[in-house]
Amino acid sequence: MEATVRDNERSLPVYRGKPIFGIAREFRRDALKFLEHSWHTHGDHFVTKLGPLPLHVISNPKLAQEALTVRKNVLRRSQRFEGGTPLTYILGLSLITTDGESWLVKRRMMQPVFHRSNIAAMADKMQAAGDAMLGRWSQLPADKTVDLTNEMKLLTLDIINRTMFSTNVLLDVDQVGGVVDSALEFIAARAGNPFALPARWRIIPSHKKFWD
Repeated sequence: MEATVRDNERSLPVYRGKPIFGIAREFRRDALKFLEHSWHTHGDHFVTKLGPLPLHVISNPKLAQEALTVRKNVLRRSQRFEGGTPLTYILGLSLITTDGESWLVKRRMMQPVFHRSNIAAMADKMQAAGDAMLGRWSQLPADKTVDLTNEMKLLTLDIINRTMFSTNVLLDVDQVGGVVDSALEFIAARAGNPFALPARWRIIPSHKKFWD
């Protein structure tokens, strides 16, 4: 979370990282390893920098809930990205990528979808997708290994297919999966790079590949 307010910041643990870069290199090298190590070292809430950008890193679920609910009108999305998050590049100004009044309007429009009866109706389809995955695994040789990242992607697409579409998107899973992988790779690289050049500069090969 980019630090836009500094209430009680002096009482929080501070991890400065490297000069100029802050935690940028550690984070890009292995984000999960950095977050786990920093949690053990600095606790549930500490202040650091991603390049020149001050950040609050929160690991405690109760603190995260407070940041996302109680303080949602104080802690706002970063202005570094269009819409406040790299996900905007693939999801647009949607429920996931906005906050404030814009988020509230979209949330109210989506309210019927989140009704308990609708979620319950989807549960059987989600379980069926999970059962199908386990059934596919049961047919594999005992010494066969699986790529969990790819399997979870297939499971997610299957759930989306069963709950949202009238056509089988799994028929184009290789094409769809490839596009999703490229998009996520692009936004992940931008999220961890405080010195990233504007995303619209197509002269950069990775940018051109994303937009094309």
